[in-house]
Amino acid sequence: MNNFEKTIFGLSVLSIIIIILILPLRMFVFDSSYYDSQFQKNNVYNSINKSLATDIKENLLNFLQEGDALNYFSEEEKSHLNDVRVLFSKFFFVLWAGIGLLIISSGILIFRKKFKENVFKILFLGGLCSFVLIILLFLASLNFEMTFGNFHKMFFPQGNYSFADTSLLITLFPANFFNAFFLKLLVSSFTLSLLSMVPQLWINKRNNLKK
Repeated sequence: MNNFEKTIFGLSVLSIIIIILILPLRMFVFDSSYYDSQFQKNNVYNSINKSLATDIKENLLNFLQEGDALNYFSEEEKSHLNDVRVLFSKFFFVLWAGIGLLIISSGILIFRKKFKENVFKILFLGGLCSFVLIILLFLASLNFEMTFGNFHKMFFPQGNYSFADTSLLITLFPANFFNAFFLKLLVSSFTLSLLSMVPQLWINKRNNLKK
């Protein structure tokens, strides 16, 4: 491959990494049933009537996904949730950009007749790089309190993310909720990374058997 084709190859690998790491967030963050199960698991219904908790959840998800007016929460909580919505928008923009980049780069490789010989290599390298990042994130999650705090300091430098334990936001979403959700994302990304690597590993094994 010439330098241009190597650049396209690298961008394709980058797009696979982006998709593997962010796609699970897009798949699960608006999953209403997951919130219900976590509310049950974290005994939220002992503090808030189930019907009311459901109304609050639906209002929050509609706000995050569609930008509907946010009710129930305090002004400080609304400010933070608006920052969360903006952050999600940025993540999902990167996801769609990654998907678009993959389509464009694949088209270029197809046009140059380099796609067939490189598609599984791209998937493998994207999966492998993602695999390493996921392992690092998992190790960081072993001290979830510190990781969660550093995450907020990085993405919410304005500092409007500390609330009393009695606040509605913390009552609905205690630390255990985010810990479980983070692990769910890691497991999903881990699975995607493995699936991405399988075709090239199978080809390598087949070629070795032929020798």
